[in-house]
Amino acid sequence: MPKYKYGLPTPTNKDPLILQLTNIINNSKLSSTQICLEAGVGTSSISTWTTRSSPSIQNFSSVLEVLGYQLVVRKRR
Repeated sequence: MPKYKYGLPTPTNKDPLILQLTNIINNSKLSSTQICLEAGVGTSSISTWTTRSSPSIQNFSSVLEVLGYQLVVRKRR
């Protein structure tokens, strides 16, 4: 059972990064509103990313930072 009080639904946006972000949020102790406020993004941003639009890299990275993660780009092996 996710620690997030209501749990975000499975995203209709099937991007692997959005799926992973949803899992991280659902296992955090923060609400999506708290995360958005701390990251400096609109309070409905995360919900919107799971259903109809993709985040900017800056916003995605900011949300990850709030959750204790970082976005890393590395060369494929």
